[in-house]
Amino acid sequence: MLASWHPLWVGSAAYEELKPDLDRRGLEYLNTESPAASAYPDGSSIFLSTSLEANIAELERHASGDGAAWEAMFESFMKNADLSLGVLTTELWSGAGLSLGRKALRRFGRRDLLAYVGSLLTTSRAWLGDTFRSDAAHGLLAPWVL
Repeated sequence: MLASWHPLWVGSAAYEELKPDLDRRGLEYLNTESPAASAYPDGSSIFLSTSLEANIAELERHASGDGAAWEAMFESFMKNADLSLGVLTTELWSGAGLSLGRKALRRFGRRDLLAYVGSLLTTSRAWLGDTFRSDAAHGLLAPWVL
């Protein structure tokens, strides 16, 4: 399992079912307050934190406006996190997938749903370039699409 998928695994029904057995076998998940960072040849670095406020400050340190862009992106994502994460955790060609689609259609309406889906399908390069000014932010966030 790739490290980027651990949050989905820990939040899954499968993990919930297997957790008692995994606990008995000694599996323990440990988290950090700084889950990602990028270091650059010039000696500079940028960090991603579990704190919204720390991320805003860190991104703002690299380019004016990037902190506000992070905050806006975070707030927008959180409003629809159930749908975005649902796409990653639901078999889309199933009854649960159909229910997720109906939920999204009711929430957004037809036109806004197409815009929302389009925003999910944009390339990392396009999203980063449109959202953040700092090359350091691009380097930090680009690997998360993997």
